[in-house]
Amino acid sequence: MSGLDATDYLNRAKRLLQRKSQRQALSILEEGLEAHPDNAFLLSYYGALLAIVSKNYREGIRAAEHALKQLIATVPMDAEAHFPTFYLNIGRAYLASGDRTKAILALKKGLRYDSFHADLLEAMDSLGVRRTPPIPTLKRTHPLNKYIGMLLHKLGK
Repeated sequence: MSGLDATDYLNRAKRLLQRKSQRQALSILEEGLEAHPDNAFLLSYYGALLAIVSKNYREGIRAAEHALKQLIATVPMDAEAHFPTFYLNIGRAYLASGDRTKAILALKKGLRYDSFHADLLEAMDSLGVRRTPPIPTLKRTHPLNKYIGMLLHKLGK
């Protein structure tokens, strides 16, 4: 697979992940990192899969966190647009390690950058974590929060 750019490797890995072929996706990401060792995107997904597939939690978490730092250092102007995905991968790595608390913290950090990020919201839902009420200063059961929340849910937000 030589001659592929980092995006090609990442797209192949994502397609494999959609087909639930995590082990193959990990292998593609390893190849990609050999060819493009400084690519933060490859490293982020690699870290999450290393923790999930290989059960190498410490190294997977380290890789996913390092990828975020690398992204910040290399593309500070538009890096924030990618933060949610990087925090999602960090959260997945922590979740695979059994550290639910740190996984939730990472997912919440990602939601600070994109509060409607579908994958982050899905991960939070799967952990049983509820969203902040629309009006945080009121109780969750307050009629305004209830009705605004129902409206937002119907709108898909």
